Amino acid sequence: MGPDGKGSGMDLGRVAAVVAAIIVSYVLLSNAVALVLSFPTVWQESPDVYRSGFEGSISLPFVPWSEKDLEIELPYEVPGNASFPVRVIPTAGSLPLFPLYLVLDPGTGRTFQFRLFPEVAVNGSSFLWTLIPPGIPEGNYSAAVSYDERDAGHIIRFDDARIRVLKPDNAFAAPALDRGLATSNTLRISIIGEGGDGVKGVMLRDREGSAKTLSRNASNGDFELDLDRNGIHGWSRMTLETVWSDGSTHSQGSILFLAPYDEWTLPVVDSVELSMPLSEFDELYGQDGGGMWKMGEDNVGILTSTYYSINVTIDPGIERGWDGMEGIPSVPLPQPLLSFEGKRACLAPVDPSGIFRGVYRTPSGYNDHGDGGMVIRVDNWTDDNTILSRDIIFEVRQSPLLTIDPDPFSRPLGPGSNITIRISDGWELVSYRKFPEVPAVSLDGTVLPVGSSPEEGNDDLSAYKTGFILENGSRGQVLHIAAATEFQMEWTLFLLIPTILYPMKGIMIPIWFTVISLSIVMSLVILTLRSTKGTKGGRWRERGWRNPFSDESDIGTLATTFMGALFFSWAVVILFQIMEQPTPVPDVLSEATPDWIQMVLLANASVWEEITSRVVMIGIPLALIEMSRTKKASALAFLLGGRGRVGRNEFVLILLSSMIFGLMHLGWGPWKVLPTFVTGALFGYLYVKVGLHASIAMHFLFDYDSFIFDLLGIPNTQIYIIYYFALITGGFFLAMILARTKWFIEDRSRRRIHPGWILLIHSAGAIFLLIHMFLSEGDATYMVILACIPVLDLAGYVAAEWGLKGPSIVLVTISSLFTLPLAPVGLVWNLDRWNARRNTHGSRC
Repeated sequence: MGPDGKGSGMDLGRVAAVVAAIIVSYVLLSNAVALVLSFPTVWQESPDVYRSGFEGSISLPFVPWSEKDLEIELPYEVPGNASFPVRVIPTAGSLPLFPLYLVLDPGTGRTFQFRLFPEVAVNGSSFLWTLIPPGIPEGNYSAAVSYDERDAGHIIRFDDARIRVLKPDNAFAAPALDRGLATSNTLRISIIGEGGDGVKGVMLRDREGSAKTLSRNASNGDFELDLDRNGIHGWSRMTLETVWSDGSTHSQGSILFLAPYDEWTLPVVDSVELSMPLSEFDELYGQDGGGMWKMGEDNVGILTSTYYSINVTIDPGIERGWDGMEGIPSVPLPQPLLSFEGKRACLAPVDPSGIFRGVYRTPSGYNDHGDGGMVIRVDNWTDDNTILSRDIIFEVRQSPLLTIDPDPFSRPLGPGSNITIRISDGWELVSYRKFPEVPAVSLDGTVLPVGSSPEEGNDDLSAYKTGFILENGSRGQVLHIAAATEFQMEWTLFLLIPTILYPMKGIMIPIWFTVISLSIVMSLVILTLRSTKGTKGGRWRERGWRNPFSDESDIGTLATTFMGALFFSWAVVILFQIMEQPTPVPDVLSEATPDWIQMVLLANASVWEEITSRVVMIGIPLALIEMSRTKKASALAFLLGGRGRVGRNEFVLILLSSMIFGLMHLGWGPWKVLPTFVTGALFGYLYVKVGLHASIAMHFLFDYDSFIFDLLGIPNTQIYIIYYFALITGGFFLAMILARTKWFIEDRSRRRIHPGWILLIHSAGAIFLLIHMFLSEGDATYMVILACIPVLDLAGYVAAEWGLKGPSIVLVTISSLFTLPLAPVGLVWNLDRWNARRNTHGSRC
């Protein structure tokens, strides 16, 4: 079809327009059916009051804080050339949640620190242990326990915990281990003491008796063993032996070290279970009671809670036994550490087979979500030992929101810690939740006083607060909490100019929904009548077409405009995906939100946004301008739109209203502003050219396109057909609108815009996308393609100047298609080249 729309026969463009009109007519019909079917649900559900809340108990972790909480077992005297075990036994019988370190202090300012490993023995007893390697300098040491390896943190000192390290009679071998008994891929062993020249070799012998001989480094005299080449990974407990020049072999006992894992020796996570310690209910979302989720090979979807109990079962992947050294196992359990978005959760063993348990607080805030990978690592001093990684989303949707500050599960809390418990309501979709009664909080059966505490800076939000002091620290106290809130849908109709705020609540919501629905149905009836029979009166009758699917009927104009808007919106989404940038959707439109709420809000948007953005920002100014010119009341007809022609005033008002319309959707994220601006401009174009009924129908097309399938419970295949058709044809339809806008400007200014400016704008847009993608570290391949766009545009322009019309069109078409949302700009150049009768275009704007 030529740009003037008067090409002969059913050419490809006219066929596409007819198909678009048929598809849009079908979608409008299905949307209207969905609107009718939604009436019983909206009338039944929207006036109701919905309760949500939680009740249950959370046990605080056991945090040893003084020597009364721990018993330490260590030898009184050891030679410096031998390993020796240390056991620390919690007096409470339960293992601490947070990592502990043994500190050996000789009183000289330099301390030695070793990780204490939690263990559940085969007889059910719990303790912490470590194996100190040889090489500790001679001297008298006091033993203490610390919560932090780097700066010693809180120190638990023992009055009678002392050990004397004796100077060996002969030279001995000492492994050079990093912090936490970990080593790099090469194990280095140094010879310490007098007579070291007599040591000719060093061997490591495993429990089966197999020996590994270390090679000597000629530069420093140390003995080294390539652990990876010798197949030594993970935890190893081996006997250290020295070979002397006289042929004798001296055993120095066991040493314990952690070699880097490889992918074949990593421990395996058998299962991860997440459950809610608080029994939660939410009548709005249909949630009742607790819940448990198992993480397997598949990723976990959305979990709704604030606190989770976590059970992790690990197959250690190593042979574990008990060597009889004061009941210490041969190697530690591979202790897991869970992390999510930078927040860590410590897990403590509860079973000798490898079951660990902890409590985790989701990092997301109320009515917000964080998505990303949940990672489980082994042995928290190494960063490369990930054994499980899953994509998971936590959403805190229920209200009230519970906050315990400081969080007892993220760091150890000692005696005198002041704990604040805050229970707050919040914004739920479109209104606030309220407390019908004061929450109840108790600690070990003692009721705590709860007082109101309004949210700072927001009088509509309320909260309750209580607190207590941990006189003896966190020692497993049981915190029982019960709280509930009520929610009733409420939102405010908003008009910018003049500023009008009208709250909608209770029975007014279904009544307003009925009014809005009647407005939509009336718009569809007018659209159908004007597309089939026309209307009386010369101005409308000239545009009345008996073929409803003609590209110039009301439905035809609506269909091509809708496809163009849909193309641009989805092209932007695809572009952001290529740039690896998020395109979030507001919570109110998420899958978790009940359908009836979305039905009410989206039906309201279809009408109310057209009134506020088109009638108020375009129609009223045009009516005032007309009345100032003609002084006739007939100028009020501008309010309904459909004047059929886009003049200078209309063009300016469409742009201004579209800018405001785009900024109004900034709450979706910055990605939404540009497609909403373009869509708003097309709504305005349709409002001026066809009428308010057409812009309402197009808005209804966007917002209600999937409810019929949700209501009937059938697969949503219609949407994919529409999207694919829009991606194929929508760019061409949008290019036609842009081309007609260009021709209108040329006719009004009586000056021709050089076609080269179109390609220059297209190339500049591609360069802007290239810069943005480079800064956002997007796809490298697509950046190369964008860098080639100006070259292709220039080649197309040169080919056209040389009279090579076919190659120029091919080059610019290829260039346009690769720029996704900018494709219609490049296609305008092709339409301009095809235009042989430009003097007719002004009448078609």
